Amino acid sequence: MSNTVTHDKFFRKAMQLPKVNQAFIKCFLPKEILNNIDIKTLKKEKTTYIDEALRERISDVVFTCKYRNKPAYFIPLVEHQSTNDPLMSYRVHQYMMAIFSEFLINHPNATELPFIYPMIISIQLFRGFWAYFILDT
Repeated sequence: MSNTVTHDKFFRKAMQLPKVNQAFIKCFLPKEILNNIDIKTLKKEKTTYIDEALRERISDVVFTCKYRNKPAYFIPLVEHQSTNDPLMSYRVHQYMMAIFSEFLINHPNATELPFIYPMIISIQLFRGFWAYFILDT
């Protein structure tokens, strides 16, 4: 099993715990948004919107909750790669469009789209000698 798959499983499992996912959301959301959500309505969804080609590099977890008393989606995209991706904004746009499409299918009488806040978190996980050397200095 690759490190990416191991870390992905760990992230997804941890986000199932309400105390962990609430702490995560509180840590990474800007205060202006956090002050307008009902954290008690935070729910981890079982759906993934990442296409097959990206699943090795990106872990997605989708949360729904009420934002200003309306449906909202918060998406921490945890990316496992070592370089910047110049097409990330395009990928996030595709991701958001998939959520909008599913929302409209499930709510055919909707007159507005839900609030979506993508939380892009790029991490590098390295377990070699240099990682420990850097941390110790």
